[in-house]
Amino acid sequence: MAPHVAKTLIPLLLRTTRDTRATVRSSCLSNLAELCPLLRHSLSSFQYELADCLCSIAKTDPDTLVRSAAVYVMRRMFEAFRTELLQMFPDTILQYYTTLKHIRENDVSEVTSHHAQLTLHSIDEAMRDVVALKKPEQFNKKISIITKR
Repeated sequence: MAPHVAKTLIPLLLRTTRDTRATVRSSCLSNLAELCPLLRHSLSSFQYELADCLCSIAKTDPDTLVRSAAVYVMRRMFEAFRTELLQMFPDTILQYYTTLKHIRENDVSEVTSHHAQLTLHSIDEAMRDVVALKKPEQFNKKISIITKR
């Protein structure tokens, strides 16, 4: 059912993250964290909007709870999609990664920094899983000897 309402619900939730009340923004992000893993590939059509919204909130929101909620949404997505991460977010994974590194190193809240570190660890594990799934013959070179006649 969730993929059918994604075209309406995701833009609505993204718009609501601009509300003036921090509790509304954090609640909206919490709803996104629960909804995004259910959407699977329907979410890839919103990859740019999601990345811009989550990264800007995580970097610039004045409320610590809201910044932490944005990082939590990222973590939920990356843990849910693991090996499909590069397929679903091919153009925005670097934006997420650099934002999370910035938050880990510069955020005033230790909790938000710790959540960013855990999310970076989730991305690292997902990338390791992607590499481990590749077939061994893809990494082997074939050497053949050509005989002269």
